[in-house]
Amino acid sequence: MQAETLTDDMIRTLRTEAGAAGDSDTVTACDAALDGDTDAAGDVARIITDARAMDDSRPFVRVEVQS
Repeated sequence: MQAETLTDDMIRTLRTEAGAAGDSDTVTACDAALDGDTDAAGDVARIITDARAMDDSRPFVRVEVQS
């Protein structure tokens, strides 16, 4: 299975989409991840990975936090 490293751009994109959808919990997690919270970054990576798993229009690539 392929993996991609979580980036600030990914987090910002998710934050924008979550804000538009009214998902304040995800916005909060994104803000914390952008502020360096590694637990929140892991949560954000899982959210993005889960969303990608539901998208059949392109190959699945898991998102990971860089160690």
